[in-house]
Amino acid sequence: MRSREPYDLTQLTVMNRVILQVKDHYVDPERVSPQRMLLGGLNAVQQTVAPVLVHYEDGGNEVGVTVYGASRNFRVDDVTSPWALSYRWREIFGFLQANLRDEDVELRDIEYAAINGMLRTLDPHSVLLDPETYTEMQMSTRGEFGGLGIVISIRDGQLTIIRPMPETPASRAGLNRMDRIVRIGEESTLNMPLEDAVSRLRGPPGSNVQVWVTREGQGGWSTPRPFTLTRAVIHIESVESRMLEGNIGYISINSFQGNTFEDMTRALAQLHAQGMRGLVLDLRDDPGGLLDQAVRVADAFLDNGIIVTTSSSDPSQRDERSARREGTEPEYPMIVLVNGGSASASEIVAGALKNHDRALVVGQRTFGKGSVQVLYNYDDGSALKLTIAQYLTPGDVSIQGVGIVPDIAIDPMTVDRTDLDLEVDQGYVREADLDQHLTNTSARDGEESAVVMRYYLPVETRERLREARPEDQEENEQEDEFLLRFAREVLVHSTREGAPRRGNRRQMIEDATPVIERLRGQELSTAARELERLGVNWDEGTDQGASPVQVEVTTNAPENRITAGENLELRVRVTNTGSAPLYRLRAQTRSDFALFNHRELVFGRLDPGQTREWSTTLGICTTENERRTCVVPREVPDRADGIRVEFSEAHGHAPPSTEIRTQIRALPRPQFAYQVQVADDVRGNGDGLVQRGETASVYLRVRNTGQGRTYETQANLQSRAGQGVLLHAGRFELESIPPGEERLIHFTFEVLPDFERDSVRLEARVADVSLRELMVERVDVPIAPSGAAPTPRRGRVTLRDGAAVRERPAADSQTLARVEGGAASLPAQAELSGFVRVDLGEGRPGWVASSDVTTDRAASGARVTPLMDHMPPRIDVEGVAGMLTTTADRVPIRAIVRDDLQVRDAYVFVGTRKVFYVSNRDATDPREVRFDTEVPLRPGVNVVIVVARENDEVLSRRTFIVRRDAPDGTLMETPRTGDDWFHLGIEGEEGEE
Repeated sequence: MRSREPYDLTQLTVMNRVILQVKDHYVDPERVSPQRMLLGGLNAVQQTVAPVLVHYEDGGNEVGVTVYGASRNFRVDDVTSPWALSYRWREIFGFLQANLRDEDVELRDIEYAAINGMLRTLDPHSVLLDPETYTEMQMSTRGEFGGLGIVISIRDGQLTIIRPMPETPASRAGLNRMDRIVRIGEESTLNMPLEDAVSRLRGPPGSNVQVWVTREGQGGWSTPRPFTLTRAVIHIESVESRMLEGNIGYISINSFQGNTFEDMTRALAQLHAQGMRGLVLDLRDDPGGLLDQAVRVADAFLDNGIIVTTSSSDPSQRDERSARREGTEPEYPMIVLVNGGSASASEIVAGALKNHDRALVVGQRTFGKGSVQVLYNYDDGSALKLTIAQYLTPGDVSIQGVGIVPDIAIDPMTVDRTDLDLEVDQGYVREADLDQHLTNTSARDGEESAVVMRYYLPVETRERLREARPEDQEENEQEDEFLLRFAREVLVHSTREGAPRRGNRRQMIEDATPVIERLRGQELSTAARELERLGVNWDEGTDQGASPVQVEVTTNAPENRITAGENLELRVRVTNTGSAPLYRLRAQTRSDFALFNHRELVFGRLDPGQTREWSTTLGICTTENERRTCVVPREVPDRADGIRVEFSEAHGHAPPSTEIRTQIRALPRPQFAYQVQVADDVRGNGDGLVQRGETASVYLRVRNTGQGRTYETQANLQSRAGQGVLLHAGRFELESIPPGEERLIHFTFEVLPDFERDSVRLEARVADVSLRELMVERVDVPIAPSGAAPTPRRGRVTLRDGAAVRERPAADSQTLARVEGGAASLPAQAELSGFVRVDLGEGRPGWVASSDVTTDRAASGARVTPLMDHMPPRIDVEGVAGMLTTTADRVPIRAIVRDDLQVRDAYVFVGTRKVFYVSNRDATDPREVRFDTEVPLRPGVNVVIVVARENDEVLSRRTFIVRRDAPDGTLMETPRTGDDWFHLGIEGEEGEE
């Protein structure tokens, strides 16, 4: 747990230890640049803390740091050693600490952010783990913990059991899949974050926990039932096994934990007892884990030779792990399945078995993480994970950045008019795609698989797999069908009587040729038949020479412009204007916008004089009620994109590529102004205060003050109070809210009699999930001592013009509404301490001072106007809004920010780099900020975000995508990495997914 004592940044409590360990142990000292580490850390700090702005020009001698109105320059050119880096951070932290006294920020988090910014300049895997993250990681790698034995997830805001593990407290108690846990002890789970639920369900073995469960369907119950369970040591199953047809064993390793080797040994013994003749070892989506477990797993199948070598900058630290003959498995034929999610320890196993010719590797190229990290624990509970070496597979071959290339590459293909998939799918993000990834001269880049095996995946199956979640084991097993069938048939063929050289990888490839050709022919024939149904001849034909092709690229939108939420199709028409036929003619798109990238178009055989056309959607497709729709997502901001269409042909006679430009207009955005009221009107004494044992309301009045309507809007209430608070009505789906309209949301919660704290902390959220517009309000409800109940009052009361209606019977409580336009009449409910409780409508109570009750006649035009005390700032932007494409290296931004209460500050990001900040602390008008600035652009795509804050919790954003093209107007590609200041701290493509 974090200490609550005041924290002194200038002590560099964690920073100094990190710097020292990087100096002494980092794998590649040449990558350690104190100047780049300083700049990377500063960039991370300005991302984390709003008022901090950092100024630096590439190659400059100084870096400027501004906090509110205070600025100071710090030298960079003399930061040439770890000691100079530490000294400079002490100066900077002292400056930050002295000028951030008014900012609600945890100083320890600033140090953590700075450290992780520094580490990002080294490689993607060196990181400082905060105490909470480190604790969770320790639990997962141990392979066991005290718990109940259930896999849980959040479904529709409810804590849901996905799978009870066999022989655990949960399964013995009779808990089932899809049961809802609505309460843990005396705490509601409605809208509870998953990590919070996990921490509450886990605990010391032998301790008890009570869960309240509902069950839907026949034999279920809607009233929660209590189950008291005794926590036990839960053994995390990292190994799953079963026997496939033909006596082929199957073992899957999910990750390499402390118990993986023992679990695999037991699984092998069970499979041998059933007569296993060959083995499929499945390492797909295995992210790695413990090195010693990977070595022991590989050693089980090898009788000699090096398994893995760890190599660092110090040759004396070279460490070789070798196989031993003792306990080695028999040499039966073996296949290892891998994909782009197989990383680190799983790559060590696959690489060792491949390079020693022990197993055939089948699947997709692996992730390519060949680096070694160790953990250094710190007194504050955090830990440094630092890259200290690189792995080398047998033969001193590095996998860093290139991965393990399978002997037989497997890839699905789907024929779909709107979302074709015939090209080999590069799908996974791999190590080489990460910013600042390590390299190694001994990596074999360019290695290809001996065989590429495509298989046909029906559209329906592909959609089901796309929608399935990782925890949906039953649905995800559908993906295994072809791959397991292929692996099983190869192994059955290899174990037939008379099969030569059992267990030898190279011989297995040669011997499996008949199986491969048969299955490949079947799968390609299926794809060809599906293409033929769409009018495409996929005959490979014979090379009859080149033939010119006329290409026309259009979209279904006028001037290639659409509004977000609409359908956008790319249409490509090709005409063979020559005399020779072309075969298997196809095209693929290239674009910086992920939605527009890697879209396939197919034309097949194109005879002389023939014209063919293919169209593909450039949006996301969903199926509802058997109706399929494809649209560009509603949340996409204003942007302009280039799309390059590249062609290929069976015999190399592809036409040249061509380009088209598109533009998306953002939908008008909603904006949420709101008011929060707490009332003890469900089951309480009605005095306007919340006491233990009462059930109370949270009324959230939301007004759309934006320019556009809402679409899919959800309202949630979450408890942050711990034990003793139960949510009863805490989740709502709202109808669309047009601009200017309001919705009243009525949440309810119960404070149990034994609640120990002095206040209840709640969090209310309203979000348009399709537009990604969100408001969050944290509410602290004080717990009052028992008091006298109000005296009932009937009839109506007339309130004078200007009277304030308050949340509680107190003159200093929040004003909910005000009478305007004359005296107004409202129903009376009760009286207490000089206040009258009135009905504001829809059952919502309010309190009015008795002195504001008048005998005047109510005015016909009088009204009781609700007051929205939280109204996010309104941002009006010029300049950048009209320049979605430019050839300039800077773009102007002129903005006016207004707020009914106050504008605290405003700032601008380009990607993840903050480039402008203005404070409004000393302004003559606290409700308005104006600024005019220019922000830098890198080549290609730039995500420009303007942020304005009313306070720490109430803020607004405007986002623009600006493309910088070459001076001649041609497309410039977006850099993925870079060493200059502009790129520091940026991983991958800004704003893209």
